[in-house]
Amino acid sequence: MSLAATLIFNGLYPLTLSFFSGTIFLVVAVLCLIPIALLLKVHNKMELNEEEITPFNQPLAVNFEQ
Repeated sequence: MSLAATLIFNGLYPLTLSFFSGTIFLVVAVLCLIPIALLLKVHNKMELNEEEITPFNQPLAVNFEQ
């Protein structure tokens, strides 16, 4: 994986120097947003599942009348 990244980024960097030298850093930043978005989606889905009533989070029915 790192070998492929090295080949891609070392090839892209010289091509982008002529118009904007920070392009490769923006590309890397956008690529970092992909796993962050996936993690947020999984986190939100887990929170929605916790709100469902299950046998473990139902209130206990206690009968004090005897």
